[in-house]
Amino acid sequence: MKTRRQSGTLPPSNSLAEQDSDSEFEHEIDLYNDESDQSDYDATGRNADQPAKKKRKVSAPKKNASGKENSEELTLSTLSLDLLYEIFSEMEPADLLALSHVDKAFRQVLLSEQFSPVWKAACRNKGAPKCPSHLSQVKWAYLLFGGSACFSCGSKGIMRIDFALLRRACVRCLKTNLVYSRRFAQFFPDIDPTIMTLVPHTNIGAHAHGHASNSKFYWADDIRNMHQELSTFKKGKRKLKSGKSENLEDFKAARMALVTQIVEYAPRCKEWSSEVIYEKRVTKAQLQGQRVNEIRERFKAMGYTSDDVSCIKSWNTTGEGPVTDRIWTRVLKDREAEVIKAKTERIRRELEQLRYSRSTVLQGQYSTYKSALPPSAWAYLPRIRELRQFPQVASILDASPDIPVNTTIFDDIMRSLNELISSWSNHKRAELSEIVESSLPSTGAAVVNSTIPVVDRLECASTVFTCSGSGCSAKDRVLVSIKGALVHGCLTSRRRYSSFQLSEDLEESTEITFSPRLSAAAASIIETAGLNPLTVLPSDLDTRILRFVCLQCPPQKHGYVFGRKAMSWRQCLAHYAEMERFVEHALPSWERLSDAVTSNIVRREGPDPADHARAWTCSHCPAHVDNLDSRASVVQHVKSAHNVDEPRTPANYFFYPGASRPLRKEVIFPMIDPNSNKTMDPNANFRCIMCGNSARRFVQVGIISHLKDKHKVLETKEGVHWAQVQS
Repeated sequence: MKTRRQSGTLPPSNSLAEQDSDSEFEHEIDLYNDESDQSDYDATGRNADQPAKKKRKVSAPKKNASGKENSEELTLSTLSLDLLYEIFSEMEPADLLALSHVDKAFRQVLLSEQFSPVWKAACRNKGAPKCPSHLSQVKWAYLLFGGSACFSCGSKGIMRIDFALLRRACVRCLKTNLVYSRRFAQFFPDIDPTIMTLVPHTNIGAHAHGHASNSKFYWADDIRNMHQELSTFKKGKRKLKSGKSENLEDFKAARMALVTQIVEYAPRCKEWSSEVIYEKRVTKAQLQGQRVNEIRERFKAMGYTSDDVSCIKSWNTTGEGPVTDRIWTRVLKDREAEVIKAKTERIRRELEQLRYSRSTVLQGQYSTYKSALPPSAWAYLPRIRELRQFPQVASILDASPDIPVNTTIFDDIMRSLNELISSWSNHKRAELSEIVESSLPSTGAAVVNSTIPVVDRLECASTVFTCSGSGCSAKDRVLVSIKGALVHGCLTSRRRYSSFQLSEDLEESTEITFSPRLSAAAASIIETAGLNPLTVLPSDLDTRILRFVCLQCPPQKHGYVFGRKAMSWRQCLAHYAEMERFVEHALPSWERLSDAVTSNIVRREGPDPADHARAWTCSHCPAHVDNLDSRASVVQHVKSAHNVDEPRTPANYFFYPGASRPLRKEVIFPMIDPNSNKTMDPNANFRCIMCGNSARRFVQVGIISHLKDKHKVLETKEGVHWAQVQS
């Protein structure tokens, strides 16, 4: 099917009602006809020539039996014209238009010349532009206030009025009926193009989305009607109904003047219409806002709060009137579930905030309690999250919101805290003892054959536990002796929480188990160091400067150095824990490095990274009870606050047992690479310590010459400047 653009023709025109020959504006919409009860366009904008819809049959109302009652009925049709005039003067244009369709009597009254001032006043009261001289007040009122229906097809919601064409038109009708001036000949090949000077035009096309341009567009029916109007002239003249004759030239001159008047007046009317549309939108938004506020108030009356109702960001309401019971029932059905969910979440937050406030009070009082104890005892006290789990404490934290938050709510707890902590500590030690006892048959031989009581064995460095917490790294997962297990507390991976989220939400319950495998590894390390695994404490090993290599790990290249990793005894345990899944590490096997090599290893390791960790505390006072600090800061505190010139650990300060201690830098113990292509002198068993990780080997004379030439060392010492390589 060809479109009108392809065919160059317009669809057939809708028939229009015949207009008076002496009409000032022949092609305007004949909204009302005094001689007929129907206009060409009814109140909805539908063409009257279109077939009317079949009316639904209704039963006629029953007549009153009493004629007296009928005679007493008072209707508008029985009122005097003066009284009607007064009534109609108070009405708005839209109401007058609706009233004009009540019956023929009202129509005749409202359309009479006598009531023209009523229409004029109604339009003026609404701030409407002055009615043009070529239109009647009724037609002007209909154009401005006659609803939002398209004048051609009756489609609703057409807010924009084209004041040049004097009509409302939907986009579909605009596309169908507008004629672009440059394509006039395509659509009207038999009509003189000069006719366009006699017809008003608009500068807003059908595809312009309401935006003006410099082009001219004409309504097709206006052109047809004008062409028909011109055909009434015979030899340049025609007779009017009044009997007078009219010249064609005079008619054209009047028409061109009228077209100019319409086109020039249209922008002013458009500006007013835009303001009205904007005000309607603002008013609609205000009314919808009032409806939303009314809905919110109804929710509040049901016991919900503003926070509960504010969860609904968009109400999707299109209504502007008050909230009826029917509307409220529908709103409840659609939205109450969201409000209930928001209320539940609000109550949870409020209880959480209340619990946090109470926990803050507990934290302060617990810090005061800890401050009265020696710092060495802090690590063996329950952590604040463990204290919150005490039934006596939890009952206060979770108490009714009616109980106020103050500094006295935990007074009873503080008075009995010594007994509570003692009971907790004994219970925890008993649990760990039971864990070790139940695992003894599978422990190493050194542990099994011992006759030392289990309780004493718990303090030994050969008793190792592990933590299953997901927040523990390999080095933190290894817990040496019962003290390591008692002070351990692991953190899960950090997540985003509200500002008052309790710290216990960042921690998970720690499950500590006895590890026969790591206990056997610890016993092997202790035996390799020449000590008794049943009597050595972790502090004994920490005070000794010992380095080991794992013999289960084959020597390999680490960068440019061939050899094995040199490790402290704690690094050995962490290494063995990491290698649990490898068959090669089923049994532990270690080698202790000589004192000379160990001194070189320690020198190459550099400063202990634990010195910079904020995990040190003073041994004399509670200055760091809630504020652990670096080693240097704590040492300075001990010097200034306690007048100790040379602070020593652990007498004056110590690393907090419950903190995660960073391991020292890994250093490679160099060895001879058997796969090296270089031929090496079998007597080259000396290595330069001052060259760091260099794998170069020297004979005895060569190492002395090397130190003298490169490092300017004249008097060499073993373990300081050179070391003998163990093959």
